[in-house]
Amino acid sequence: MPDFRLMAVAGSPILHSKSPFLFNPSLLNSNSGYYTRVAADSAAEAIDLLRQLGLSGMNVTSPFKEEIMPFLDEVDAFAQKIGCVNCIVSKASKLFGYNTDAMGVLDSFIKNGISLKDKKAIVLGAGGAARAAVCALIEGGALVYIVNRTKSKADLLAKEFSCTSYDVRELPILLKEASIVVSSLASEHNLLQQEWLHPDLVLLDADYKTKKALGLALKQGAFGIPGEEWLINQAIHAYKHFHGQEPDENLMRRALYSGFSLKKDQIALVGFMGSGKSTIGKTLAEKLGWDFLDTDCLIEQKSGKRIPEIFRESGEEGFRKWETEILQEIKSNKKVVLATGGGVVLKEENRQILKQHFLPILLFVNADEAMKRIANSDRPLLNCGDILGKIQDLQTKRKDCYISASQLIVNTVHKSPESILEKIYDEVSRIF
Repeated sequence: MPDFRLMAVAGSPILHSKSPFLFNPSLLNSNSGYYTRVAADSAAEAIDLLRQLGLSGMNVTSPFKEEIMPFLDEVDAFAQKIGCVNCIVSKASKLFGYNTDAMGVLDSFIKNGISLKDKKAIVLGAGGAARAAVCALIEGGALVYIVNRTKSKADLLAKEFSCTSYDVRELPILLKEASIVVSSLASEHNLLQQEWLHPDLVLLDADYKTKKALGLALKQGAFGIPGEEWLINQAIHAYKHFHGQEPDENLMRRALYSGFSLKKDQIALVGFMGSGKSTIGKTLAEKLGWDFLDTDCLIEQKSGKRIPEIFRESGEEGFRKWETEILQEIKSNKKVVLATGGGVVLKEENRQILKQHFLPILLFVNADEAMKRIANSDRPLLNCGDILGKIQDLQTKRKDCYISASQLIVNTVHKSPESILEKIYDEVSRIF
């Protein structure tokens, strides 16, 4: 479909990101695109993958929001003020950067009927999220005070935005006169104590995982805005940049608050020939203490025939039927790492099985690297004179299917199997 757009969120780590749960309901409902995750080691790698994968948009999260700016052709006013980008749009071979975090903060107050005009507002923290909050509060007309455990960082941020910074020891007194609090801190760095808060406060807590600051505020009768609201509101603006239209906000909310989670006991590795699915899959299974399965091996066992023989007798279509049958048989297996065939994603039924029953991870390999790895192997689809040309053609035809079958993309180009394994293990071990 010409208007089918592929997007992702990039960061390190990234598998925990809820962004796909926000974007995909609207995208899939309109059959207009798919949104996944990119596990990058640097901003440069994230940009390289954006281009090689042909993504039309990419959200950026920690630790690349500032580092990625020099790679962009243009950035918007909010991004320039805040000094970081969380949304990139690829258009006509140019990359445009935006910061939707500030608008996410503003909308979180506006949609709750809360005016910021002339209100005393405290921002806790001095990192990227705090910068967005300060920018948003000033935009809304608030009088902003910054408090951070490291006072020097608060001083620098306050000087940059022409507001005031205070020592953390002064926080209890500041809170007595404040109307607004935005906590941009993780729970382990929380600066608040329950007895310092009061019922006239409105608190926005960026930490949507533990909600520690939010919990303290609610216990004191204050009005609390959960971090999910910030997440949803910034995503709405990102969606508009990506698609030029409003998403279905109700779908976003239902998806986020329904508690969707990734599969935690079944991993499927997908990708082109030579991407390392079998090699990485075996070592990953050993490291996790799980079973390793390979669809090609299972097909040969069940059919009693080698893969090239199946292709000769039944053609590619016949082979694809075997893949579907094997996936149906093993989809309920637990604690398994599955290496799939390079073309398993071509059938919609297979993609749905992989996404519904597994955590599908795409191992990305470009045509040149794939050529080096598989040039001397016996691959039925590469029995031709121009192997590189055939690889390029197959990858072009399969790209959308690979990406739309994935929950995570890991780059394998110019990387050792050991480093790829560690990358995947680090990501999955954080959510398992």
